[in-house]
Amino acid sequence: MPFEVEQKFQFESEKEFLDFSRSSVVVLQEQRCGTELGIVEETDVYYNHPSRDFVQTDEALRIRYRLVDGKSQLRITYKGPKLDALTKTRKELELPLVADSEQDCSELKRKWDLFLQALGFTPVGSVHKIRRKIRFVWDDAEAELSLDRLPAINGYFAEVELIAQTESDLDAARAKLFQIADSLKLVNIVKKSYLNLTLDHNISSFESNHL
Repeated sequence: MPFEVEQKFQFESEKEFLDFSRSSVVVLQEQRCGTELGIVEETDVYYNHPSRDFVQTDEALRIRYRLVDGKSQLRITYKGPKLDALTKTRKELELPLVADSEQDCSELKRKWDLFLQALGFTPVGSVHKIRRKIRFVWDDAEAELSLDRLPAINGYFAEVELIAQTESDLDAARAKLFQIADSLKLVNIVKKSYLNLTLDHNISSFESNHL
């Protein structure tokens, strides 16, 4: 099972995010063989385990619905607990769920939701984001920069990600991640997941509206 090595960074404003997006894409394209993978919309639904609390075990199970160039994709992903305190390094297993059409994809998503709930998994929240992704090369390693907007919380983020195929590759992948972040001048690290940020925002909005 491969390891996802990533770090998330937050921007203070939309302007800061847009300025960074323009400059970073140019730098990666000109200096790091960067290739834009396009803009996608992703909606993630997260589930909790029936016999252990994923909040306590730091695991995650989600179904991701992606809209890419008008075509739908569906994937189910398991993420293991983070392996260190400095980055979001964790085991990840992602499997595609294949559907032949947009209607079939929506129906497949509904059936997987019913399937998981029948096994005792409970949906705990969802995250919708608009993502622009750039794939590039850093010291012979493939990496990705994701530029994310979360409309529901008016949030703007960047994620740097590499994949380590084995545990022995982790230290090198972490070192490259820190080099990339430093080179791009990304400093405002966010430890919380998009799900936790969204849930916190929803709680804050609820309290503001009911006090």
